[in-house]
Amino acid sequence: AVVLGMIKKQRHNSYKKELELLDREKNEIETSDIVVNYFITIASSILLLLVLLIVFPKIFDNFDNKCLKNDIIIKNIGIGLVSLILIPVVCLILIISSIGSYLGILLAILFVLFIMLSFLVADYTVGRLITNKLIKKDISKYLSGVIGIIIMFILKLIPFIGGIIIFISLIYGIGSIINIILKSRK
Repeated sequence: AVVLGMIKKQRHNSYKKELELLDREKNEIETSDIVVNYFITIASSILLLLVLLIVFPKIFDNFDNKCLKNDIIIKNIGIGLVSLILIPVVCLILIISSIGSYLGILLAILFVLFIMLSFLVADYTVGRLITNKLIKKDISKYLSGVIGIIIMFILKLIPFIGGIIIFISLIYGIGSIINIILKSRK
């Protein structure tokens, strides 16, 4: 077939409007999605705490005995801050060197694991402190942990203060994990 003349491509207005609606729908986040995401986050933290309490009960016993004192809490924050700066530098140096590259990768993986668990450790600590100070009964570790997870989750939602709480939770949790590991070697 031979076409004589000019060919023009025209878009229909309805097609253009549909594209605009699709773009707008991609950028809008429903409130229900956010709420569901929050509940999933809380539920997964509670489930992880339950698994850790069942699998490693002695670690939590040691934690209760050694890490719930005020001077130890400050010490753990200091250890966590130093570790947050020092461990990535050591990992980088080990990975760059040909001799310690496997060790550097292993240390980096452990550090990521520590970061992931640090918030749970901080939440558990807050729950234990609150139940020990307010209720003054020996409440189950699991219930204390759940209380801590819920309270810390609510506190982390507060603008500006939530960011500070997240950072302190991170460094305290890393410091507590490293402190428990170092004390268990003795």
